[in-house]
Amino acid sequence: PGPRVAFAQTDYNRHFTVREIVRDSERGFYNLVHASGLAHLEHYFRVMFFASRLEARFDAELLEGEAYEMRCRVAEITGPLVDVEVAFHSLRGGRDDDAAAFRVVW
Repeated sequence: PGPRVAFAQTDYNRHFTVREIVRDSERGFYNLVHASGLAHLEHYFRVMFFASRLEARFDAELLEGEAYEMRCRVAEITGPLVDVEVAFHSLRGGRDDDAAAFRVVW
C-alpha cells in the first residue's frame, strides 16, 4: 500500500494536519516534475517551472496510521507557470474509491 499517516503528522484528535498535508504534497509535486520529464525541460531551456499560488480543498479526514496514496497530475502549463494537482486518496475503502480526501494545487 501507500504511505501511512504518522503520529508526528497529526493533531490532538489524531487527524492529518493541514501543515503536514501541504508539506507532503510538495513531495508529490517534485516527484511528478521529475517523473514527467518537466525537470529535463527546465534544464534544457534554462527556465524554472514554478507555482504562483497554492489552493487546497479538504473533503475528508485521514486518521493516524491510515494508508493513503497521492495521485498527481499536471493540470496546466502557461509559460513557466505550472499547476500541479496532488490528490490524497484514502486506502481505507480500497483503491476503487475515487473520492479524494484532500486536493492541493500548486
